This record gives sequence, structure tokens and C-alpha cells, in this order.
Amino acid sequence: MKKRYALLCLMLALFMLFTVACTEKNNNTDESDTKDDSSSAVIATVDSIWYSKANQTVVDLRNMPEIAVYKLQPGFYQFTKMIEGECVYEDYIVSLETEKETFSWMFDSQKGVLSANTAEDNSTYETRSALPSQYVSLAFPDFIRTDCKSLVTLPDYKNLKIEVNAERLAAVDIFQFYYETSEDPAPKITGRTAQAGDYVQIDYTGYLNGEAFENGAATGVDLLIDANSGYIPGFTEGIIGKEIGSTFEVPVKFPDNYHSTEMAGKSVIFKMTLHAIYDLSPIADEKIAKVTEGEFNTYSEMFDDYAHFYKTDEIQSKLIAQSTFQELPKELYEYFYQKYSELYHLYALYYGMEYEALLQYGEITEAVLLEDAKNEAKGYVLIYAIAQAENLMLSEDDFQTKLDDYFSDMEFTKEEIEEELADGGKETYHLDFTSEIVFDWILKQIEP
Repeated sequence: MKKRYALLCLMLALFMLFTVACTEKNNNTDESDTKDDSSSAVIATVDSIWYSKANQTVVDLRNMPEIAVYKLQPGFYQFTKMIEGECVYEDYIVSLETEKETFSWMFDSQKGVLSANTAEDNSTYETRSALPSQYVSLAFPDFIRTDCKSLVTLPDYKNLKIEVNAERLAAVDIFQFYYETSEDPAPKITGRTAQAGDYVQIDYTGYLNGEAFENGAATGVDLLIDANSGYIPGFTEGIIGKEIGSTFEVPVKFPDNYHSTEMAGKSVIFKMTLHAIYDLSPIADEKIAKVTEGEFNTYSEMFDDYAHFYKTDEIQSKLIAQSTFQELPKELYEYFYQKYSELYHLYALYYGMEYEALLQYGEITEAVLLEDAKNEAKGYVLIYAIAQAENLMLSEDDFQTKLDDYFSDMEFTKEEIEEELADGGKETYHLDFTSEIVFDWILKQIEP
């Protein structure tokens, strides 16, 4: 469950930041900031359509005492919720009370400006000539009832090879987590040279033709000596056999397809100093239980969980890379495209930019967003194709049991559960549970 809702959580966090930032800005705004350039020649009257970018709200006061308040989809001039009622307009104050909310605005007749009239919010509104249209949220794709097997040609997943050093990576992760969280000093090994699989600390500086090159130096770097560490081939392997405290040179060549065209295919020398070899021995169970606040009771339990993650992550990566997909039906990916679009509209709103300008600044195109959406949909198709092929699909009763058990363990309230299951949440949980079943099944075939 570690990765679930990452995108939606980011959107929520960003919107909260945006709301706070805009509130602070509006609470400290002078007259020039609140001026409506579009209506500078004509002073607006209260019976107009009013729009606040700060709190993403439109208020229609054209037919008072009838009033309509529109809550907008952030970044869009489209509403997701409309509240209608009868307001009271007295002493330039517009008030509306509903069963759940109370609204109040103040109209400055001399400046023709409407502003929120609460202690928490005094954001200003500008006039608009038209009301927002309704925002249509797409439904989450029905992968469960889709014949996913027909949309992808799968590799021989029963004979995939696990190449990642999952156990060593798990030991490193636990080491990092514990010693960054606790006050215990990180233990170190002495009396021997560095070996393959060691977790070490180094300084390095890269030289091209005898000159240090840009972004090629760092100090106090912790890394695992492993060919799959993510560094340039030969970089970590050059540390093998070196003594603690020694300074040495490691010649390497950047790959021809390296992301920096300036360095691609270039032969360089890294001057390194080995400062430490860390001791990755298991940590006492009681210490693990304390630092994880009971999530794990023993070191071995935490170790197995982390190692399992690395194995399933590699399986998923290889499945995606080795699978061939048919052109997916639009209804399987347009939901994800809408979510990506919502996210970047939210970014644009937060940074005060136009949506198109933000995409251009980030070197992102609509085609890239569409491809990302299709790739996300392919991840669902892949899991359900295997589940369908191997008869691993969850029954409705089994799925509900897993949900109930999970929410019980998490001690969620009824309201929290409803929120978790809304807007694709239930389907995401179904994918999570199905993924666990599929990956565990594949691992049993690979590692019987």
C-alpha cells in the first residue's frame, strides 16, 4: 500500500498549500492588487457575476435575493458543486445561510469590488460575463470486467529472473531508516578492504581531460557497491579492494546513451576517498519495533517486507518492458489523463501561470500526458491479464473481506472509509490486493 494514492495525495497537499498561500496573499493585498483591469472603465454593480481565483468560487448575484454559489474544479472555469438559495443584502453585505455553510461578502460601491467578509478570508472577486460550465468527472475504468488478456501479449512470467540484489538493498534501507531515525551511531567495519556488496561512504570528483567537470563532485556519499547501484558502470566496482582512508582513481566511461549529451560516451577519471564501510548486521528486534512504532515487530519481518518489495518491483518492471500491448480503448485511459490534467492545472493555479505556459516551461506536452495516462492504464491491464489467465481474480466476498480487515487494522472511521473508497479509491484497493496475489504467485513460480 506504500505507493497508493501518491498522485491524489500530492494534488491534495498542493491544493492546501495553494489555499494557504492565496489566503495570506489576499489578507495582505493593497488596492492595486485587487483592481479588476477588465472593468477599470466601468464601476461594477453588486448584481453581477463574481469570480474569485483565490478560493475558486463564482457567485451569481444578478437576480437577488436569488443567489447561486459555484465551487470550481481548481484551475478550471468549470464547477463541481452549485449551491442555490436566497440571500440578504443589507448595508452592502451579502449573506447566505445554508444547512452546512454560511457565506458573507462585502460590496464596495465606490470601487465596484466584492470581497469575502470573514475573519479567515477577505479575498476579492472580479466580474465575469458568463457563468462557469459544469465539470464532468470521468468514472474510474472498469478493468475488473474488461477482458485484459486480449489487450496484451505477456512474456514467460513463470520463468522471469530476479537480478536485483533484493536482500542487500533491504539491509541498506533498514540501516538508513534506523540510523537516520534513532540516536544510535551508525556501526562501521574496520580492519579490511572494501568488498562487493559493501555499503560505504566516499567523496569523489570527476575529471575530463584533467579538468574537473560540472556536477561531477560530491562529499559524504553513501552507496552500495553493486553493478546495479544506478551509477555509471564501473563506478562502484572501482572501490573494491580499497582501504578505508585511502584516496584512489577510478577510470570509467559514460554510456553512449547517457542523458547528458555533453558527457555521453566520454572517458573520465573519478578521484575518490573511501571514508567508511558500514556494518549492515541485523538490528535488535526491540529497536526495530520501537522505531517503526509497531509496524514491524522484528528485524526479519521488516527485512522480508523490504526484500519482497524490491523483488516485486523488478518483476513489474520486467513485465512491462517485455509485454506487447494492443491499442487500449479510450475508456481505459481517459480517466488517468483527466487526473494528470487536473494536477497540472492545479500547479498552474498555484504558481500563477497559464496552464499552457506551465506545460511549456516544464517541457511537457499534451501528448506526454496522454502517453503517461496510457502507461498507467497498461499497468492495470497487465496485472488483471495475469490474474484472469491464472484464475487469480478476487471474488467480491474475498475483496470485501480484505477491505474490512485492512480498514479494521488501520482503525479508519466510517467517514474515512467512504473518503478512501471514493473517486477510484475502491478500484485502486482492488488493484493493490490483486497485485499482491499476482506477484506472490509469480515469485512462487520463480523461487519455489
